Amino acid sequence: DLELTAANNILLKTGNGDVDIVDASQPRLRLFHNDASIVTGQSIGLISWQTVDAGDVRSAQIQVKATENHDDGNNAGGKLEFYTANADAENLVLTLDQNKAATFTSHITAAGNISSSGTIFTSEISSPSNNLIISSSTVKITSTTDGEANLILESDSDNNDENDNPFMLF
Repeated sequence: DLELTAANNILLKTGNGDVDIVDASQPRLRLFHNDASIVTGQSIGLISWQTVDAGDVRSAQIQVKATENHDDGNNAGGKLEFYTANADAENLVLTLDQNKAATFTSHITAAGNISSSGTIFTSEISSPSNNLIISSSTVKITSTTDGEANLILESDSDNNDENDNPFMLF
């Protein structure tokens, strides 16, 4: 075993920039936070990418934060936060939480199909081809318990052309 101890940083310099972890069965890299009093919201560890000319701004980072207090030895809840940067600061773009949920802070772009086995919650659905296809034998519009369900077909949202009329084809 090799143990390195330092009061501050440990700097590894290699000729080609590679640090390899090699093992015949299962190589691992473990970041161990040696603190028995981790609390909710506290950073447990992070991996970051930064260039010398970026000042204090990292180009990208992955951070792990506690989602519960880790003070009794049985709790280990955590979430992964993924950050990218613009010219000014790191920006949170994706969170993977302890409940298996993925939360994006902006739009999701997909080149292929997106499917769901559960409910999709959204305030708006749009299609770049203006051809929204719902492949199902039944389409159900349901309101909440305090309102009525409405189907609105609108073809002239700014009311500037009375020749734009909505149609339903059967």
